[in-house]
Amino acid sequence: MTEWYSISWNDVVKKLNSNVYSGLNDDKIEELQRLYGKNIINIPKSKNFISMFLIQLGKLWVILLLISLIIFLYLGEIKVFVPLVLILFLNVLFLVKDEYREEKNLMELEKLDSHFTTVIRNRKEVKIPSEDLVLGDIVVLNKGDIVPADLRVIESDSLKVKEGAVTGQGYTIEKYNTKIEDLEISLSEMKNILFKSSVIIEGSVTAIVVAAGMDTQIANIISMLFEEKTEKYMLKDKLQKLMNNFSKMVVIVTTAIAIFDFLIKKNLDYILYNSASIIIAFMPENIFLILIITSYILLKYFKKKGVYFKNLSVIQNLSQISLICDDKVGVFSQRIMKLEDVYVNDNIINYNNINLEDDSENNETIKRMFKIGLLCNDTKIIEGQLYNGKDDLTEIGIVNSVFDLGMSKKTLEAHEERIFQIPFDRERRIMTTINRVEENYRANVKGAVDVLLSKCTHIMKNGIEKDITEEDIKIIKNADIAMSKKGLSVMAFAYRNFNYEPSLKENIESNLVFVGLMGFKNPLMPSINNLIKNCQAMCIKPVIITEDNKITAEAFGKDIGILRRNKSILSGVEIDNMPEEDLEKIIENVGVFSRINAKDKVRIVKFYKEHDHTVLMSGGRITDLPYLRMANVGIATGSSNIVKKLSDITLMERGFENILHIIKLSRKFMNSIRKVIIYTFICCLCQFMYILLTTTAGYKSLLSPLNILWTNSITVILASISIMFDYQHENIDYKPDVIDEYLLKNNLSKVLYKGIFIASIAFISLYFNKKAPINISGGIAYFVLNLSLIIYSVSFSEGHIFKNKISNVILLLNVLIQVGILLGICKSNIIV
Repeated sequence: MTEWYSISWNDVVKKLNSNVYSGLNDDKIEELQRLYGKNIINIPKSKNFISMFLIQLGKLWVILLLISLIIFLYLGEIKVFVPLVLILFLNVLFLVKDEYREEKNLMELEKLDSHFTTVIRNRKEVKIPSEDLVLGDIVVLNKGDIVPADLRVIESDSLKVKEGAVTGQGYTIEKYNTKIEDLEISLSEMKNILFKSSVIIEGSVTAIVVAAGMDTQIANIISMLFEEKTEKYMLKDKLQKLMNNFSKMVVIVTTAIAIFDFLIKKNLDYILYNSASIIIAFMPENIFLILIITSYILLKYFKKKGVYFKNLSVIQNLSQISLICDDKVGVFSQRIMKLEDVYVNDNIINYNNINLEDDSENNETIKRMFKIGLLCNDTKIIEGQLYNGKDDLTEIGIVNSVFDLGMSKKTLEAHEERIFQIPFDRERRIMTTINRVEENYRANVKGAVDVLLSKCTHIMKNGIEKDITEEDIKIIKNADIAMSKKGLSVMAFAYRNFNYEPSLKENIESNLVFVGLMGFKNPLMPSINNLIKNCQAMCIKPVIITEDNKITAEAFGKDIGILRRNKSILSGVEIDNMPEEDLEKIIENVGVFSRINAKDKVRIVKFYKEHDHTVLMSGGRITDLPYLRMANVGIATGSSNIVKKLSDITLMERGFENILHIIKLSRKFMNSIRKVIIYTFICCLCQFMYILLTTTAGYKSLLSPLNILWTNSITVILASISIMFDYQHENIDYKPDVIDEYLLKNNLSKVLYKGIFIASIAFISLYFNKKAPINISGGIAYFVLNLSLIIYSVSFSEGHIFKNKISNVILLLNVLIQVGILLGICKSNIIV
């Protein structure tokens, strides 16, 4: 790609053996398609829903439930068969749903492609499928078209495009056909190249294909999404492993009991019925149903708060966060830029001391600088509100601050009309507009101090242009440093006069006249220092990413307490020139990253994860997707639907306080989920032990399959919901234990002890009521079993009773339901 922008379009056409007027012929097209293939970005094919569903049916715990279903169907137990089918279907559906949705979200990337393109072939202008484009094709595009491949501009008319998907620059860029002499430039500086997936906003263009398919820049970005095999959404997989491990024990126990029944001459139907009953009693088939209900409750709660989670696994990942690496503005500082100081005529002047009405010798230069700031500015006033399409807070800050001093952007633009602009980008770090001034023209330029100074040959002092000297440059740089040390973001302003209308083809941004500097204060978020302390108390390391220079970044880092002891700042330039091993060594000591790009962020996430950090990062552009996908939790900002669908969380309010709040809630929630899983296994073991005790004592089928399904589907689920609703009262600030296949192993003694104890209580109640009819005594024992499980659920609260009112209401409802069943049993003298 880097060779095409520096070659004239004529030579590009010759090099690719094409013709501007006739295009390629059929033989050439066929040969190129055979050599290079289709103009397609290879996105891994998604699995279909049915295949995902069938894969789940091969899990051991599902196989056991399917065996039970077959047995109950064979024995004619339709009342058991139907609800068990429904439970199994909902469980498997829950497991497949999120995986299928994630696969579908990846297909959103296909929307970056155009379907049809107009080309010149065989001397005719024809419309073809974009996938049939080849190198050397002459393409014709108009307003609204999507660029179908990487193209070199041949001829354009008022061409403006949006290419944020590739360059990360989200605003409109002007393009032209002139070759660029520089040997090495960034993608955003390739003004004669159109990148695949860009959109034509204005004008028209004729261009030649210089890269297609997987050789395009957008393909390079997308391929990075699939290079790193991340295992982010593993909660369900880990629970499945837990279920499968538990299933092995169920198989051993069920087989042992079936063999025993066979040896004591029990008939086949009894053995099958008993085995199926033990499986559904011992197997927590309701565990994913509980997750369906509880995740719905939680995700709905967060949605009301403007937080959108992709799935339950994201909440577990969020609860494990140990490092937040996020942007300064909007997270650690407010989305406001206030003009604090200006530098003109060798003086730094506080904004509050400026009065444009007095006779100060500085005012002429200050007014010129303010004019440049207003004219080289994309802020618009719509219905009395300031709107900036680039979301440039500095530009909004200039308009606000200068308006308060009596200068209006609207009035100024009415007199000095904008002709065209050269937009700001992160690599050039300057922006230029050409405005008509009476009969002449002026280039108004603003940007980074070091870049702008290198382009200046003159300086304005007291309203007079003079040659800029080394001494002037030294004083300006010292002023920049002094303002930066105060934590100000410093911007330089310059201009150049023309007695003719300049064009984009000439070097407008040269021979500039330096005017002055503006220093902007970006106020801290309220209570940010306390929030940083809270963050560190939660065992989370905060790291800032900023567009400020290193001096300003250092001042900010010290203000909020991040840069202490041996913490340092690292810039994008340093990262680009640093060997991998050196970056890995120092990355733990970095508190602030200055002026880094999306590729730098990928490297940063990689190294932090290698240092066993669980990383949270945010981004809003397609170029941000590689590091968002690599981070343990990626937060989508901005308006891109593709980024939102492929990220883990979408936040409406992005402040640091809100991020910490949802992390705290996620930790509380995951601790409650952990309790619910342990509780569910205890309930299952309890039912199995009750069956074992009653059958050993000579009782036959006191706990029927319908009883088991009722307990699992009503009693246990309601009790679990009670535990879950109480999650906000969890007393936990540290990272909770991960829910994985070892959860049961680590709590085995608790599960065995509690399960046996509750089963024994129910069995004792059966013994004390042995004189009553078996239906009555069995019904009372079943009531005691369910009531004991309900009462035991309260032990998972932080007190003697649930602190949440809804939890207690559900608890009471659960008890009343059990009492109602007991009364029904006693009245009808049968067990339901």
